[in-house]
Amino acid sequence: MTDTTLQEKVAVITGGGRGIGAAIARRLAALGAQTIICGRHLETLQKTTEEITKSSGRCLPILCDVAKLASVEGLSAELKSRFGRVDILVNNAGVAPVGLPLHQ
Repeated sequence: MTDTTLQEKVAVITGGGRGIGAAIARRLAALGAQTIICGRHLETLQKTTEEITKSSGRCLPILCDVAKLASVEGLSAELKSRFGRVDILVNNAGVAPVGLPLHQ
């Protein structure tokens, strides 16, 4: 029996192509959510999408660099156009310059 706890919910996971983000996306999809994973590398997003859809989950990959406002605005517009809403947002993507202290 499939758990459909999140059926009809739209879930967006930033940094959803690998690691913790991909694990969260797989679980949300297993619970019935329409998952949208976004990140900077299409190949990684596509691989995770294939894993999710092979397990009967629903997943859509969208390129987005959360460090760039125009990219986030594009993601938002696409989500509004396709789904009309977002029910769950997982801000997983890490945005930090390498080698600098956190306060910078």
